[in-house]
Amino acid sequence: MEFTSVYRAARRNGMRRGELLSIRWRDIDFDNSTLKIWKTKNGHPRRIQLTPKAIATIRSLPRKDERLFPITGNAIRLAWERLRARAGLSDLRLHDLRHDAASRFFEVGPSVPEVTLISGHRDPLGC
Repeated sequence: MEFTSVYRAARRNGMRRGELLSIRWRDIDFDNSTLKIWKTKNGHPRRIQLTPKAIATIRSLPRKDERLFPITGNAIRLAWERLRARAGLSDLRLHDLRHDAASRFFEVGPSVPEVTLISGHRDPLGC
């Protein structure tokens, strides 16, 4: 269940693996359906708006730890490799889900600066 939730969060929100692993329960504002990402690659925290589906998924997760996903980066890597092998997608990286999310953000209409902000890029060309 945990890897499935990590995968969905990566795909829907365009989050980096390190960002996903750093989420603490206290970073989630259930009243406003937002998530505060404190540790980002570019060094600038950001707030992510969560969909009702994302909130429901988060609420369904067990609180085993202070972290939302109490697993290691290596565990994610191994689960991703198994999933990729079963699907026959040898060239697909977990990070590719981040780019897929940015593409889907553009499909629903936000501007380049908005997608840059949502995805946590500092440079619009990085989206």
